[in-house]
Amino acid sequence: MSIPQYNLTIGCWLKGRFGIEIGHDHMKWVFDNSRTYEFSGNFSPALYVHNPDAQYGWDGVKPVTFDDVKQTGDATWLSFEHTNGYNYVFAALVFLQPIYHGPKGKLAFVSRLGAGAGVMIPQTSVHMHRDQAWNWQGYDNQFHLVGGGGHASAGLRVTAFDRVFFEAIARTSLIKISNALVDQSGAILTQTPMAALELMGQIGYQGSLVRENRGRRQGLCRQFKSRLDPVVIRIKRFLSENNTGIERAKDVA
Repeated sequence: MSIPQYNLTIGCWLKGRFGIEIGHDHMKWVFDNSRTYEFSGNFSPALYVHNPDAQYGWDGVKPVTFDDVKQTGDATWLSFEHTNGYNYVFAALVFLQPIYHGPKGKLAFVSRLGAGAGVMIPQTSVHMHRDQAWNWQGYDNQFHLVGGGGHASAGLRVTAFDRVFFEAIARTSLIKISNALVDQSGAILTQTPMAALELMGQIGYQGSLVRENRGRRQGLCRQFKSRLDPVVIRIKRFLSENNTGIERAKDVA
């Protein structure tokens, strides 16, 4: 895992201290092929791995089959990464607990807890050593739904003037990738569930659109009424004077 490139989150508050949010974490994930792994499945093309017993420059690599790879766990033949986006798109439930609220809302501290679930939509890059020249051959895949998982988070929010806030959040996630594309042949890679820990800083804005719109509507109504009242008074005065004139005409007749 690397540092997240960017996080985008939008949410709304329900009754009480609970809220819901949806977000997108754009992370990067790179496979470390210097370690040994447990491989399973089937793959027929020839592969080339690093030769630790090499004595000359030309014998630095050696051909192996996928059955050999499953026995040795050698992963030097594989380059596998989600550097164009290890994209976690999620929905979550959030709980806020006020800690301190200063006078006139100039400064407030709030702790937050959250939990949610989402899907992974990465652009997977898979390359392999398939020749003696040690060239990488592979494919940068399109964005693709490959799996999903869940997360839990805890953090601290500092709010200024009840509007602008900064959040420091620690988030842990467990994600399962089940069908990452390998190449155009339809082959896929499946990974065991992967755990991750993110430390994030976020800047945002909060406000109540409903209340502000309601107040604006009420203000517009008051302005309209204040302009309409003089007109109504004039109309009433005009009708009253005309009615009086009509009554006098009747009396004369």
